[in-house]
Amino acid sequence: DAATLDVVQNSLFDSPLFPLPLSWPTVTIEPETPFEICGAQVNTFLLTHPGGSLAYRFEWPGKSLAYVTDTAGDGRYLDFVRGVDLLVHERNFSDSLHEIAAVSGHCTSEQVLKVVREAQVKNIALTHFNPLTEHEPLEEDSLLASLLNLCPQAVSARDGLVVEF
Repeated sequence: DAATLDVVQNSLFDSPLFPLPLSWPTVTIEPETPFEICGAQVNTFLLTHPGGSLAYRFEWPGKSLAYVTDTAGDGRYLDFVRGVDLLVHERNFSDSLHEIAAVSGHCTSEQVLKVVREAQVKNIALTHFNPLTEHEPLEEDSLLASLLNLCPQAVSARDGLVVEF
């Protein structure tokens, strides 16, 4: 909303928190109101998450990418991501932590697997991991092996990762 954008422009990216003011154009995004940026058509979808969150779907000629994080994984957005070439999706908790996931509004492996299977996404990059995780998320539980069967090129996102799609 406009109040949040004002705080970002005039407080977050300004002294003493940040050494330089925000100098690039900004726009308020209205949920489910499409817009264009750098030649890509962008659509949004309001997710189920405490405090709210938006999923984004970017469409270029012949390519699509959806970004879904901070979501309870309730599947309301299946049609929004259906058939996407690359889905960047949170997987914050292993299945053994489903109660914490439900309370905090985040996903487990089982919920991500359901999205991939039912929305028939072509590839996935998992992101937004539980900071207490000590293992590679794609190795944590057996359902993730099923994910690799659906999307053999599935990856866990990391700084500097480049995914061609």
